[in-house]
Amino acid sequence: MKRKEFVKLSVLSGAATMLGKSMVHASNLLDSPFLQQLAQSFNSCNRVLVIIQLTGGNDGLNCIIPIDQYGSLATARPAIVPPLSQILTLNNNITTGMHPSMPELRNLYNENKVNIVQGVSYSNPNFSHFRATDIMQSGSDSTQVLTTGWMGRYLQLDNPGFPDGYPNSNMPDPLAIQIGSSLPLTLQGTAINTGYNVSDPQSLINIINETTDVSPNNDYGRELSFIRLMKDQSNAYATTIRDAYNAAVTLSTQYPDEDLANQLKIVARLIKGGLRTPVYIVNHPDSFDTHDGQVVSGNFNQGRHPIAMAKLSKAIAAFQNDLELMQVDEKVCGMTFSEFGRNIKGNGSLGTDHGTAAPVIFFGTKVRGGMVGTSPLLPANATADDHVAMQYDYRQLYSSVLQKWLCISAPDADTTLLDSYSTLSIFDTDIVLPVQLVSFTAVWQNDVPKLNWQVASTMGIHFFEVQWSGNGQDFTTINRVFVDGENKQYQLLHTAAAAINYYRIVSNEYNGERSISKVVRLTNTNVGQGQVVVINPNPVKAGNPVIKLNLLDAENGEMLLHLYTDTGVLVYQFSRVLQLENTVAIAVNKSLPAGVYMVWVSLPGGYKKAHKVLLVP
Repeated sequence: MKRKEFVKLSVLSGAATMLGKSMVHASNLLDSPFLQQLAQSFNSCNRVLVIIQLTGGNDGLNCIIPIDQYGSLATARPAIVPPLSQILTLNNNITTGMHPSMPELRNLYNENKVNIVQGVSYSNPNFSHFRATDIMQSGSDSTQVLTTGWMGRYLQLDNPGFPDGYPNSNMPDPLAIQIGSSLPLTLQGTAINTGYNVSDPQSLINIINETTDVSPNNDYGRELSFIRLMKDQSNAYATTIRDAYNAAVTLSTQYPDEDLANQLKIVARLIKGGLRTPVYIVNHPDSFDTHDGQVVSGNFNQGRHPIAMAKLSKAIAAFQNDLELMQVDEKVCGMTFSEFGRNIKGNGSLGTDHGTAAPVIFFGTKVRGGMVGTSPLLPANATADDHVAMQYDYRQLYSSVLQKWLCISAPDADTTLLDSYSTLSIFDTDIVLPVQLVSFTAVWQNDVPKLNWQVASTMGIHFFEVQWSGNGQDFTTINRVFVDGENKQYQLLHTAAAAINYYRIVSNEYNGERSISKVVRLTNTNVGQGQVVVINPNPVKAGNPVIKLNLLDAENGEMLLHLYTDTGVLVYQFSRVLQLENTVAIAVNKSLPAGVYMVWVSLPGGYKKAHKVLLVP
């Protein structure tokens, strides 16, 4: 092939640029109209989405651990799950913990910068890596085969003339950047993939310095150098990427020298440097297909999976720290992606096989901290045929990202996803009122919730909707309060309240615009919250111990107690019906050695908590 023909073909099919040691493929026919429209949306809402792909099927049960189901989990996979005492606890979440290898991510959760969506999957899930990946990247049903990505479809729908005339003065930057081994189906349009690809993050130095890797000093080497140089010079986005990267410096000192962290370090500099690219996809370098060697025998914190989770935790924490130091954190949100979870039951080879539903992790300053959904319910004695149940269709997450983060309208999101999917409360950005709102509180008044809100100005506002939810996600309108002249203070009594209530205010303006407030949680302190369990005495004599529970405000109903060793082995369980009792003495009737034990107590009315008990000789 002649040099001139090669360069021409390179421009048309996707120019390749070296970034340091990284091969960068930039499609001059950026195939996805979705990404162009996404870029236009980004220009107005100024937000960035970063997707971290965990290839191979991440074991969600060993990453986000259901400690309220610990006995069943330890029975199903005794060689894999870490001891209960080592699992990292989460603020205001007594049912769920994180693997000990993820302290950085746990800290972000406790700072309200992580949202965990539980049980993400789809109906009739596929257990093939390739097919399951295609399903989730295309946004299809399990029986539907699509050749376009969920992002690609949107841009093509809204911009049928694309890619003619790009880049241009309105959008001079790539519409999406992929750092990893290959371009994903996510970015695929009907003609060609839209992504700008960097296969190795360390190669960034080459495009910055306008150099190439060293070639042999012979005719072949000189030809290779010429080809590389022509590719770099024909790349339409090389200059904007170089300028953005050089306009910023890395500020965080927390990045480990690892591939995933280095990818995110590049992304942070490009965002801070002013690149208007709205979507980045990075790839974890390790495989999460842990059929064997998931852990090291006898050591729950060593092995392929703990090492991969540690890399993920450190990289996310460093990236978030860098964004905050750069003061661009409020416009960036990240999420993990894996094609499926793993089986509940271990497979006998220190590993787990392909499963179904798994948690998805969102992170960022503007995510709503906490958890959506509940920890998965596990059978007492799981078999190889038992799987984690789906709680949310994965396209609900996509719809939430499109509408609540990337400023895309609900009808366009429905068209993109080929159906209508409800959104989830993942982001803080979808619950912030305009500046007119000064305060919003909810208090009990004679066992009736009283809502009070104040606005700085009523100009343009027609009425307020008061919305209620029992779970913090699905809201219904319980009343409308119309603006009363220049009155800036409003209130409402909700006489049909439950034990746990969530409220928000929606302001409706005359021009049709709607804004949603933060959510206020109001709990009846007479239900569950006033209950307290104290184990006294503690320590307890070993051998055949008697555990004495002192109860405060216990309701009538069934009490459950599970006793675990420090390594998570269930050694005793007990249940009884309480009837106006303040003290319960439980004779374990089992010879137990001295040591640290965990007592999990569940009471009627909502009390659930783990207590440490020390058995002494």
